[in-house]
Amino acid sequence: MKNLFVFALCLLLGQHGMAHGFDESEMNIPSNGVEISGTLTMPAHAHGAVPLVILIAGSGPTDRDCNQQGMKSDAFKKLAHALVINGIAVFRYDKRGVGKSTIKNFDESMLRFDDMVADASAVRASFAQDKRFSGITFAGHSEGSLVGMKATPQGSKYISIAGPADDASTILKTQLKGRLGSLEDQTFKQLDSLAAGQMVTCNMPALMALFRPSVQPYLISWFKYKPTTEIKKLDAPVLIINGTADLQVAVAEAEKLHQAKQGSTLLLIDKMNHVLTELSDLDPKTNSESYGKPELPVSKKLVDAIALFVLK
Repeated sequence: MKNLFVFALCLLLGQHGMAHGFDESEMNIPSNGVEISGTLTMPAHAHGAVPLVILIAGSGPTDRDCNQQGMKSDAFKKLAHALVINGIAVFRYDKRGVGKSTIKNFDESMLRFDDMVADASAVRASFAQDKRFSGITFAGHSEGSLVGMKATPQGSKYISIAGPADDASTILKTQLKGRLGSLEDQTFKQLDSLAAGQMVTCNMPALMALFRPSVQPYLISWFKYKPTTEIKKLDAPVLIINGTADLQVAVAEAEKLHQAKQGSTLLLIDKMNHVLTELSDLDPKTNSESYGKPELPVSKKLVDAIALFVLK
């Protein structure tokens, strides 16, 4: 009975913190034919203006919480709830065509990488004159790292989390190498063609998801950007973060970004993976399974580093 009482007390305290530690509200922000839908998390009882972090999701149909079909990590939701405790507001949003940011009669073949950049800029602009915020920082995860680089204006802070340094076609080759068998050479040649701006014909059913005609214009528009080139253009304080247990983006990518951007700060978090959790078991199977375990905590070192950078 005593244990049951303690459990109930902890549950009530947790609910009290959720109710009074922060406030969350849904927002829709117009951007070139779509309403970008997101969640604003605000510190409750804030005295004066607070800094705002805008989280940008990675590649594919990844939503505001860093989830997609078959993968529920809640990484961005957990990160937002941790940062708000430090007095930092967070806006996380569904990308164009994902979640609640849907488009009527959506035509995938019309989507371009620069649309993602324009949407991020529209989101930032909607908060720019809001007196509740003392400053705005983009924090881009994975593909969102490059989006944030392109959308960060002069003088604003910028954070790359698990962001690649190489162009996306090179990253895809790295991820696919050794997994395609006899299809590897042909696949890599098609990636090279897309990187050169040329559409390709796919006769490989197993790879139709990657090379379907409707997605190729997006890939071409994405492949042309090299993050190490784009990050040099930033006139802003830059924090680059990567986990040593990241299965998607190697530590070497973060190191190359750091080398490319003079004056940037590099943080490598031991045992943190791509969904921002620190693992005690580094077995690849355990790592992959963690992508579907939203109960795992977000890395405290990640939260502390972002908070220190944003509040400084």
